[in-house]
Amino acid sequence: MPELNDHCGHGMGTDLEAKDWININAEDLKRIQPYYPVLQGEMDIIWHSPRPFSSASIIRSAQGEFLLKRSHHSFRSVADLQQEHHFIAHLARKGVAVPHIFSNAQGRTATALDDWVYELYEKVPGEDIYADQQSWKSFFVAQHALHAGKALAHLHVAAADFLPDQSRITQYLISNQKIIESSSILQAFADRIRQSPALSKYFAQYPVSDDFLALLLRLQQPLLAQFPKFKKIWTHNDLHASNLLWRNGSDQAEVAAVIDFGLADLASIPYDFAVAIERNFIDWLALDQGNDLHIDFEGLCAFIRGYVRIGENLEQLDFVSDILPLVHIDFALYELEYFVEITRNETHAKAAYAYLIEHTYWFVSAQGQDFLAQLQRIIHARGEHV
Repeated sequence: MPELNDHCGHGMGTDLEAKDWININAEDLKRIQPYYPVLQGEMDIIWHSPRPFSSASIIRSAQGEFLLKRSHHSFRSVADLQQEHHFIAHLARKGVAVPHIFSNAQGRTATALDDWVYELYEKVPGEDIYADQQSWKSFFVAQHALHAGKALAHLHVAAADFLPDQSRITQYLISNQKIIESSSILQAFADRIRQSPALSKYFAQYPVSDDFLALLLRLQQPLLAQFPKFKKIWTHNDLHASNLLWRNGSDQAEVAAVIDFGLADLASIPYDFAVAIERNFIDWLALDQGNDLHIDFEGLCAFIRGYVRIGENLEQLDFVSDILPLVHIDFALYELEYFVEITRNETHAKAAYAYLIEHTYWFVSAQGQDFLAQLQRIIHARGEHV
């Protein structure tokens, strides 16, 4: 397996691989420097992120250290990123620990240059102790999961009055509940594919089975009457261990900041809560070795205990176990579309398609059904493993 270095990063499995996007380099710094007063003078690049979907680096100038993020214009625009940044700024005003985003000389928090769109963030004091950790891996200790639960609850409370009737303007690489909340999940699934040339072409070559479509329909039935009752709020939709920064590197460390709102969109508390469970406590990366997956029940219980200490509308959590089998559906199509159309990475597209199918089927396996029953009991017990 390749070692983690400047040219390898996280992919769709456990192995490191060549990055889809080249690292930020001296040419990027030269190009972006005139737009940000805090970047004047000599600059150095001191770290490259291994995470996918964009390029991000810690840079140092005479004024301090910053995180510079660069995304391709094919899936991110200044207008879209400013909408994301408005959400982050709203959370900051409500007391959520999030990084400050610097405006350029034109007063915008995103800068388009040539084929790229740049964002400049403060480097949050604290430690990125999960920097090398793949998504879909558990917290190192349950105490971290407890503090992550608190952080998500604080975010949901703060987000309650942010643009509840306005969804994300971008149509690329976000996460939401649009398909699974539809009155006709099969029609919504088909429409989503039909509206995307990339997905239309891919599913024409690799159609899903009638059995899979029947499964979607069956899994949605308990939710049809519930989704209209959930208050729509903007949510993070990707809260996992490596999207949190920590006050120190100890087992008792508290969250210093919530980062990476790239998948944020209008959804609901139970949706975002289910996403967090799916991202953190089930070892999906071992799914290709069989259906018997490791589940971090200790961390899961701690996460729920942390959330219920601060969260509101806790009765909505009672439906998380019903949402969980479908929570990956909408994002899976955004992700597959990104790999087919934007990066044109056939290996990643194949993996994303497999995750779409295999994640869903796992929840109706013996272990998946047992997990959902246990999850429901744990939620009812507010985080106690019963």
